[in-house]
Amino acid sequence: MIACLLIPGFELRAALRKQPGLALRPAALSPVAGTEPLIGPVTAQAEELGLKHILNVTDLNIPFIFVSVVTTRKIIQQKPEAVTRYLRGYTEAISIIRRDKETTVKVMGKYMKTDNQKLLEAVYEEHLPVFQRLPLMTKEAVQAVLDVAKNPKAQQMNPEDFFDNSFLQKLDASGFINSLYVR
Repeated sequence: MIACLLIPGFELRAALRKQPGLALRPAALSPVAGTEPLIGPVTAQAEELGLKHILNVTDLNIPFIFVSVVTTRKIIQQKPEAVTRYLRGYTEAISIIRRDKETTVKVMGKYMKTDNQKLLEAVYEEHLPVFQRLPLMTKEAVQAVLDVAKNPKAQQMNPEDFFDNSFLQKLDASGFINSLYVR
């Protein structure tokens, strides 16, 4: 997410109304008048409209869950091979995102329903750091979510009870993750 500074007299809401495909209404999320948190394609389009970067929140490395894979304990216990197969596919997809920009941008264009190369490349570059080579969950990221949860019981929860990195750690120890990047 990138915060942008509005040019005096410029109204982002009006620009978004002129482009109904931008369903995200970042101006409604603005914590401070004159700044807007922008995500994905909105960021690139806002820049084209003259907004200037003041902060890229991703660069701050604030622990939070941006991307995750979720399942139940029951599935982990009853179908560990399925979990491993899924994570092999998931980490292979991440390796393609990280290694093959051209293919990734082409797929993004298909699902975003756009052929605007400049926009697609901007979205790719903005989101690339979120896709970690070894996407381990951290105690700090889960704690950050618990800290902002509205349920008062969340403050009493142990963040380590919410994740299991063992499957990814086994894939890494086996050499599978490294093998994805030597192709």
